Amino acid sequence: MVNYPEHDYFAVTQHSEEFEFDGQSAVLTSWHRPLHAVMDAFLGAGLRIAVVSEPPWSPGTPAELLPTDMGACTASVCFLFVALDAP
Repeated sequence: MVNYPEHDYFAVTQHSEEFEFDGQSAVLTSWHRPLHAVMDAFLGAGLRIAVVSEPPWSPGTPAELLPTDMGACTASVCFLFVALDAP
């Protein structure tokens, strides 16, 4: 995991971080699951995976909108989009 390189990618883990949005503090909590666990959950729910997309950020994205810890990295998976079909 890029944001938490010390953590086990295959473990289900909870992460909470404090961010500031428009002058207000907020704690965002997320749960990491490995990709296979997410895909297995979709398939187990009877859904069909139609598309998986990992788009890079747009080259014209202003630097202040990009993660500050990316350093000189110009290509990184920031988003994972999954299109599902229900039978």
